[in-house]
Amino acid sequence: MISKNTNYIASLDHLRWLAAFLVFLWHSNTNFIPKEFISKYSIINFFLEGHNGVALFFCISGFIFTYIAYGKKINYFQFIKNRFLRVFPLIFVFLIFASLLGKINDDGLIKFFNFLGGGAPFVTWSIIVELQIYFILPVFFNYLLNFNIKKVIIFIFGILIISFSIKFFFYAYKNDFRTISYWSVFGRIDQFIFGCFAGYFYKNIKINITNKYLFILLFLNLFIIIEFYSKFRLFGGYTSIPTKSLIWLFLPYIEGFIWSILIFLWCCIKFDKAFLFLSKFFSYLGSISYSTYMIHVPFIHFYIWLYTNILNFNLSSNSLGLANDFANLIFAIQKSFVFIFSIDTSLSLKQQAVEMGVLFTLFIAYPILLILSSIFNEILEKPFLSLRSKYLDKNNKIT
Repeated sequence: MISKNTNYIASLDHLRWLAAFLVFLWHSNTNFIPKEFISKYSIINFFLEGHNGVALFFCISGFIFTYIAYGKKINYFQFIKNRFLRVFPLIFVFLIFASLLGKINDDGLIKFFNFLGGGAPFVTWSIIVELQIYFILPVFFNYLLNFNIKKVIIFIFGILIISFSIKFFFYAYKNDFRTISYWSVFGRIDQFIFGCFAGYFYKNIKINITNKYLFILLFLNLFIIIEFYSKFRLFGGYTSIPTKSLIWLFLPYIEGFIWSILIFLWCCIKFDKAFLFLSKFFSYLGSISYSTYMIHVPFIHFYIWLYTNILNFNLSSNSLGLANDFANLIFAIQKSFVFIFSIDTSLSLKQQAVEMGVLFTLFIAYPILLILSSIFNEILEKPFLSLRSKYLDKNNKIT
């Protein structure tokens, strides 16, 4: 659903898709790939550290917020209402689902709405952190409206200094940098602000560079991103780097910087008609990315159960009461994977299961997830998004 407060930028939906896809891979691959596994290919290590998609999401949010609201007076309560309509329907459904599963206790639903993360199941913790940022940032934007750009930059760097200091205070108490940098507003606001800088530059600075050179810069940036996360995994990655390591202190700033450059460059590129179909396709996937993000964890639990009980080279359809036709279809898909991807059946069953599991994830589970996301988007998102209203006053400008 296109916002009523700004012009649509298809490139941002491309990146939303990428962020959701990375997080999906991150939560999927742990079921098949050992946490200590390191590939000789940097690009695979990059995808194996798919938690980086969360950082990309926060940078995108900062970019959009600044692109829309910079230089304009924000009607705070209309803005909060719009955010509520954006996130609440899906959260509400999955909170009820989580409570039925016992993921949260009877008072978990109440705890969730303190917006401090209590009772947050699945991936809703990141939505809470984003809401925490949105509760305070419009106030800052309105406060800075009549300040010159120099004072605005000083103010923003002040926020970064405060968040940096609070990380150290937390470390003094808990001997832990990862928790506050990864899971809290004090780490994620850094990435949000880097996204704000990218949104400001995109809106206010005209880039007179041809697509050819933009692509060169983009590929250089992608190379840096991929190599960074590959080296990050080499040092142990999310699961093995000690929580007290200084890497976690600086990770939000590094991620914010490299992802925000990618967002800026990607939005500057003008796609010609030859790529119009691909652009529309990934724009659509980006438009349903919130549904993808919200439902992917329970979906992964389901498809892993399906894979383990039906496919995992030990298929037993009778125990699940599956029809013969369906069982034969599953067998046919499995045999096709073995043939097309030349899986060595002389390998151990465990290794075959790993390879088949990765292929099943990418070529069966993920397309099904996208179909479900499209349905959730139509039924649970669009009706509420249609209720959003304008929250900007264009008459006020930053000098």
